[in-house]
Amino acid sequence: MDVILLSHLGLGDNILNIPIVYYLLETYNNVYFVCFKHNLNNLKYIFNFDDKVKFLSFNSSEEIKNTFKNKSQKYLNGKLILRSGLHNINSNIASFPFFMYDDLNIDRNIMKTHFKVRNTNKSLELLELIKNNKYIFLSNETSRGELFNIDKLLTQYNIDKKEILIICSNANIYNSNDKFYNIANKFVYKSNDIELIDYKLVLENANFIILSDSSLFTFASFLNLNKGNKLVTRTDSVEWNNFLSFIENKFTLD
Repeated sequence: MDVILLSHLGLGDNILNIPIVYYLLETYNNVYFVCFKHNLNNLKYIFNFDDKVKFLSFNSSEEIKNTFKNKSQKYLNGKLILRSGLHNINSNIASFPFFMYDDLNIDRNIMKTHFKVRNTNKSLELLELIKNNKYIFLSNETSRGELFNIDKLLTQYNIDKKEILIICSNANIYNSNDKFYNIANKFVYKSNDIELIDYKLVLENANFIILSDSSLFTFASFLNLNKGNKLVTRTDSVEWNNFLSFIENKFTLD
C-alpha cells in the first residue's frame, strides 16, 4: 500500500518529517509527501530523487483544503492518508515538534534513529573553502524576515568579526574592503545556488553557531554539532527547552 503524509508545510516542518518518511518506507511501498511547490526542489534534493518518495505539491493552503476536504477522510485515490498537526483532529500543537510523531503513533526517538541526509558535492566544496579556518556560522533569517541584529548579537558575545570568520547564510556581513569579505560571500545561499542540506558539513565543523528558529535550525538540530550553540526564537508558545533537551542541548536559548 502507498501512504500520503500530510503534516505542517513549512520547510522546517518538512525537515522534521524526514525521519517519518524513512520509517514509513519500512512498511509502505511509497510515501507521497505533501508540500508547497516553492519547497519542492529543496525536498527532491534532500531525498536525492529516491523513487519511493514522491511528492504532492500545491501552490497554497487553499488548494490543499480543496483536495483533503475533511480531517476524517482516510483515503485519497486508494492511498492511506496520515495526518498530523493542523490536518489532524485534536493535535497538541503546543508540543512542537513532537506532535508530528505523536499524531501518527510513532515513537519520538524515530526522529533520532531515522534521520538521513547525504553529504552533497556542494557541502564538500564549501567545507574545502574553510578547512583551515576557525569560524562562526549564523543566520538571522526566518520566513517572516530577519529576527535579530547581527552586529548587536556579536557584541553581546564579545565576538570581533574582523578577527574570526563569520559565515552568514543569508547575507555577507562584511564590507568589501574587509579581509573576510570574499570568503564570506561564497556562503550566501541566494547568490551561490546553495540548498539547505549543502550547509551540513559547514554546520558540523563550526566552532559556534547562532541561529533563528528557522528551517536551518531544524536541520542543524539533527546534525553532529559542537555543543553550546545559541537559538534565538520568535515565540514563547513553543516549549523550546523540551526539544532542546531532546536533542541533547546542542543549542541553548539566547
